[in-house]
Amino acid sequence: MKIKSVFSVVVITTLLGIGAYAITKTPAARATVLASSNTSQSIPTVGSKNLKDVALNVATSLGDSQPTSTRYVKCNRKAAAKFLDNSRVDSDGTSYVVIMHGNFIDEKAFMPPGAKAPTGNTLGLVVRASDGEVTDLALNNQSYSA
Repeated sequence: MKIKSVFSVVVITTLLGIGAYAITKTPAARATVLASSNTSQSIPTVGSKNLKDVALNVATSLGDSQPTSTRYVKCNRKAAAKFLDNSRVDSDGTSYVVIMHGNFIDEKAFMPPGAKAPTGNTLGLVVRASDGEVTDLALNNQSYSA
């Protein structure tokens, strides 16, 4: 089981560094790039929602309604959370890691009085496949590439 999680993180790390601006599948492990025009593949449905819509709703709420790139890969939640910020979680259901690049600011973050809102050019999400809920979020300036 541990080998599978480590392998998943290695695959995710490697694949998220790959990018073309269209929807394509990479032969290595099915990482996909989301784009609005050249859509040759269907966007996954998470619960009753479209994965792209879920991701763009979060991006919009953080100040960027048109991220410059959006990529995702299907995996389990433990591997996804570890990949985003090396955190441990207690559930391991099927999820999608979504990485977006743009200009984000979290005006709703809990901050001490007088502190500036967190900002970043990279937004990472873990979206639960069964219902489309965002279970984990990372806002930073990491590239998430191998």
